[in-house]
Amino acid sequence: MEKKSHGQLFKEGVISGIGWAFGVTIGFAVISTVLVVVLRGLGGLPLIGNWLASIVEVTQESLLKRTPLLPR
Repeated sequence: MEKKSHGQLFKEGVISGIGWAFGVTIGFAVISTVLVVVLRGLGGLPLIGNWLASIVEVTQESLLKRTPLLPR
């Protein structure tokens, strides 16, 4: 087994990290695009917006219960 220098290991690590980050970015873009297209086709975006709005409302209500000094 060949020993590699610290500089060579660092260079390989940087290149591997850049490749991993590029792959994750492209994968996320593809998956999110497909998800948005499918949801638009199903007419589901308003449903998700209402669902997220209800989560935000419940979270705000629970925060106001825990910290009553905040203005409403």
